[in-house]
Amino acid sequence: MIKRIMLLVAALGCQACGQETIEPYKVDSFAGREIPAAQKKAAQALSIGNASALTYSDSPYTQAVLCDVATDTVLGPYRNSAQLDQTQQAAMAQLLELFDKRAQTQAREAQKNASELAQDRESLAEQFMPTRPAKAKVALACIREIEGFGDLPGI
Repeated sequence: MIKRIMLLVAALGCQACGQETIEPYKVDSFAGREIPAAQKKAAQALSIGNASALTYSDSPYTQAVLCDVATDTVLGPYRNSAQLDQTQQAAMAQLLELFDKRAQTQAREAQKNASELAQDRESLAEQFMPTRPAKAKVALACIREIEGFGDLPGI
């Protein structure tokens, strides 16, 4: 079920990015070529599900807040969508609840009250993921992490 949600997030993220035309990819175009570190870093920044906003964040609290904001922004509007069946809606609700609970838990551990958490949700989102496509990338990275495909230690 999480894989279906990941696909939904990826589709919504791509939808948020616009209607750019993508040229066909040639499979052997990089065969045997060493790719410079700068190009690798640029490609990672452009990839779907890039977690750079999360890896550059300074604490598990920040990561939890970013995941909560990103998933709520991207998936929240579709929580009760007629486009999803009941199983998908239930999975989405569980996912959103999981990230909310993690943010709440990390806030308590960081000794943040509800007002501070609300303020941090806005300021951290603006700092690390100011656009909807950025939020979609972070949401996908967070979902990938809970499914075991990511490499974020605190998520």
